[in-house]
Amino acid sequence: FFFFILACLPPQRASMRVTLLVGLLVSLSLDLTAPFRVNLSPKPHSSTSPSRSAIFPAVRASPLFLAPVTLPDSLADSARIAAESTLGHFERSPASSCRIDFYTNVGDETYTTLKSTDPFVKELVKVIGSSVPKVRIYFPDEGSAALCRRDWDFTDPASEVPRELPANIAVSAVPTPGFQPPDDVDQDALVIINCPKASESESVENLINLYAAMGGSCSGVVLVNPVLVDMGVTGFGLSGRMFLDRVIKPLTQTYYLKTYYNGAVTYAIGGDEAPGYTIWKEDSEVEGGYSLVDVVDEKPQDVDVMEAIEDGGFKEEVQLGFLGELADFVNGMMKL
Repeated sequence: FFFFILACLPPQRASMRVTLLVGLLVSLSLDLTAPFRVNLSPKPHSSTSPSRSAIFPAVRASPLFLAPVTLPDSLADSARIAAESTLGHFERSPASSCRIDFYTNVGDETYTTLKSTDPFVKELVKVIGSSVPKVRIYFPDEGSAALCRRDWDFTDPASEVPRELPANIAVSAVPTPGFQPPDDVDQDALVIINCPKASESESVENLINLYAAMGGSCSGVVLVNPVLVDMGVTGFGLSGRMFLDRVIKPLTQTYYLKTYYNGAVTYAIGGDEAPGYTIWKEDSEVEGGYSLVDVVDEKPQDVDVMEAIEDGGFKEEVQLGFLGELADFVNGMMKL
């Protein structure tokens, strides 16, 4: 068609011929490069992908392959699940480090984290101690370690045997920098560090490196309710970020349970299946008193859990391209 027009133009219309020829070349070049061009204009999100995932990956809608994790029936049941998940992890990844988070005080600050965690750790040690030759528990200081030796009772209440720890369970305090660990650490088959604080971050890192260097003689190190990064102690500068990369991020989450006033979040690492962080809400109309809200693939923040419990799940929202994502980002920053 273009060539027909060019042929019909009189010779004195040479400038028009040139213009039409340039237009033809430009149109042909655009058509030829169309398969390789990237559309930079914003697209609206589909209803199957919430825009929040681009800004807050922890609240993504759960993939279909994530398996929900049921809530425990009791403290002992929770410790059993945590122990089985942890021992299974060490079978797959020996001489590694992991973490267990267990928070059930529901905002009650009457007791310290250590005091609230002790009953759970005691049950955890009972289960693990029946499966491994020797378990060593490290407490933040010598005082709490002495209380454990005095008060923890592993004997049958009906028995007249004095209260004492089993022979394969050792209790120690986290050694301060410059002090040597116990002499018989080479016999430890599994290590539990109970509620380590930021002030013990250097000592905890030294312990993890010590047991990692022992190779296969120690299955691994378990940190229970660790709070190893604190603005007033480690700071959030370069040294704090380096500590996160060296110690915190490599820890595998083997068990997680956190309760809220109207729900809970639980997680237990699996073998062949892929469990997710499972959000439950109180529901008096269902058996067991809790109904499933959602399953997500990353540990959710408290504000997201509360929203999910109130709204019945993470909402699938349709947003308007870049402006929708920007609005999500601003709203999320305002909640921090």
